[in-house]
Amino acid sequence: MISQAMKPSLTLISALLLASSVLMSAAPVSPQAGEPDPRPNVIIIMTDDQGAGDAGCYGAKDLLTPHIDGLASRGVRFTQV
Repeated sequence: MISQAMKPSLTLISALLLASSVLMSAAPVSPQAGEPDPRPNVIIIMTDDQGAGDAGCYGAKDLLTPHIDGLASRGVRFTQV
């Protein structure tokens, strides 16, 4: 049985999974050779109980986040919440 305290978080997770499924299934067909891809590059990272400063790329020393750090070193870091 699911407690009342867990229902909002399960609802949020279900909504996020549904939204990501819809977005992925609605992606257009690949463009022709030489044309730029119109689809945006989007990565959704879902973690549990992780704060904004809990990744190594933001200065955390007590948590190891090598994959997030790798993405940050090759891409964009969000510094404002």
